[in-house]
Amino acid sequence: MRLWGKLRRYIQNEKGIALYVVLMVLVVISVLGLGLMGLTLNNAKMSSNERNQQSAYYIAEAGATKALNEISKEATCPPNLDKWDDEHEPYTFDESFGVTPTATIEIGPPSQDSDVYTYNLTSTGEIGKSKRIVKSTITLNCGNNKQDQEEESNVPIEILNDVAVFSNGNMEMITGVGNTESIGTNSNSITIGYGMEKFKGTIKAPNAKKSMVKMPYGMPNFDPTFTHIEKRDYILPTFPEFERGLPNEGTIHLSRGASNDKKIILNKDLYFNEIKLESGRTLTIDLNGQDRTIQIKNLNVPQGFIKIVGTQNNTKKLTLQIEEKFSVTGGSIINTNKNNKDLTIFYKGSQELNFGGNIKIFGSLYAKSSNIVFTNSGAIDGHIIMGGSKLTIKGGSSNNSKLILAPNAHVLLTEGGKVSGSIISNTFRSDGGASIEYEPFDEDELIPYYPPTEDSNGPGDSKPIIEPGPIREQG
Repeated sequence: MRLWGKLRRYIQNEKGIALYVVLMVLVVISVLGLGLMGLTLNNAKMSSNERNQQSAYYIAEAGATKALNEISKEATCPPNLDKWDDEHEPYTFDESFGVTPTATIEIGPPSQDSDVYTYNLTSTGEIGKSKRIVKSTITLNCGNNKQDQEEESNVPIEILNDVAVFSNGNMEMITGVGNTESIGTNSNSITIGYGMEKFKGTIKAPNAKKSMVKMPYGMPNFDPTFTHIEKRDYILPTFPEFERGLPNEGTIHLSRGASNDKKIILNKDLYFNEIKLESGRTLTIDLNGQDRTIQIKNLNVPQGFIKIVGTQNNTKKLTLQIEEKFSVTGGSIINTNKNNKDLTIFYKGSQELNFGGNIKIFGSLYAKSSNIVFTNSGAIDGHIIMGGSKLTIKGGSSNNSKLILAPNAHVLLTEGGKVSGSIISNTFRSDGGASIEYEPFDEDELIPYYPPTEDSNGPGDSKPIIEPGPIREQG
């Protein structure tokens, strides 16, 4: 009995059980912690490797893009790419996680079909121990390119300065130009309204004569001079190719307080996904004494201002190349210095551009394919060149556009719209108190659009027609 009692007391003794439980819990937590730590380290290592692998691809792609762009500028006929990769160091990019990425370019010997040369380009992107390779092709056509380029540049800019309005087809001047200005057309007829009753200027046409004019009765003071001219064919200048591979600076979005104004100093050309200015904020762009280019996917200025500085007394200029969206509204001003020689805008998108409110753009605009509408007080002080099919200026809009070149468009000037300069159109109508005040311009002002045509490469050296191929990863 005594033994059984001791045994029962021993079994019922719970002293030290807490220590045992704690030790067991610590062991379990330690095992779990070590397991999680190992899993985390492994995931981090895999993530780092995956990041480097992805980065290596983008580095290779950027290297190929940059090489193709440089070759497009440097290539001549006959081709000179055989030693191109030997003469160019690998491209280096901004340091990432303590490592400097590089892209090495190799160009193989060409395959030739008559005057067409096709090169294979390989770009190897490296970051750390990760490496990926992409390939592309570049074709140089040295055939009849020189003749094609000469024909493309054979634009009659010398005759843009002799009329207030020129229309290839139908022209309706219900109201319009000053009494002593000149108008012209390729058409055999012009429709005139009472707003032209006192017109004593010149009508120029291939078949210029009084019978070509359609007008209402009761206009005894309408007494123009008719001048025969050769048929005129106006074409658009070549729209520039946007350079690929510019450093991407992301997005600028300025809103609310004055402290949100921003200044960027351009030491090189840059690319932005979007620039958005609202709440009266100002973006100052310092050219740093150089001609500079900013490419923008979307420029959205609902209520803001762009100021350009560093133009060296207006001898340097900013070029804006806009890819998709271009919107300026409210009382926004693009180029607050109000010198239109400081700014040139190229718009590549196809959306209709609607400039209303009290917006002002001091600079020249070349819209590749979009239609344009100016309403209220919206206006551009500078040349307007457009490839779209319709241009409307109405509602008090007053454009000091020395040249509006819209050879594919119907131009409608109505509801008090005003233009100072010269208009070239496909078809034209002015009514509703609209007016055109002819103002000549220097042909040198068109050099950004119609550059000199002399062959600057020297005899026996011409520029090829260049066709870069798609960039794909090597399988």
